[in-house]
Amino acid sequence: MKPTEDNVATNDWKVWGYEHMYTNGEAKGLTKTFIDYMLSGDVQDSLVGKLGYQSIKSMKVDRTADGKVTDVK
Repeated sequence: MKPTEDNVATNDWKVWGYEHMYTNGEAKGLTKTFIDYMLSGDVQDSLVGKLGYQSIKSMKVDRTADGKVTDVK
């Protein structure tokens, strides 16, 4: 098994994790604007890959904090 983008996206390669952004409560103002930008197509479809990361949009599974993996619908 190799750590390819497809194997990560399907959880066949088990060693992966989300990058996180934390806020103190619900994001508002410029913080919300920044997080929305980071999740936008402009960033997820281009910049994320150029920086060597995998876009969350390519994931076919979701993993909870306790490790439960479910298919993305």
